[in-house]
Amino acid sequence: MAFTDIDTDSLYSRMFSAAQADDRAAWPQIRTVVKIELKGLARQIKELGKAVSAGDLTAGDAAAVMRVQSQHSAVVVASFSAANLHAAEGAIGAGIDAVRDDVNAAVGFTLV
Repeated sequence: MAFTDIDTDSLYSRMFSAAQADDRAAWPQIRTVVKIELKGLARQIKELGKAVSAGDLTAGDAAAVMRVQSQHSAVVVASFSAANLHAAEGAIGAGIDAVRDDVNAAVGFTLV
């Protein structure tokens, strides 16, 4: 699978399922915001792959952007809920972990 074949809806669905399965007590409080953030991360993954392929970003720069974006998502989730940052990081991290191998294989470098 090449990055251009990445279906962001499918990617998001897998990420959200994994985040939900993380099963933290705070899930009911963070569910909606996690959903929104993971949809954005799925789109970001595809755009970063395109940018690297076009030569607009290096693989290292794209991976750095991805790290910042995932951290940002965790902070957003934590700030819009009664959940703590640890719960938010766990949910976002579980979502990213669920697609890591497929995404990295598709883009041809370690993006997530």
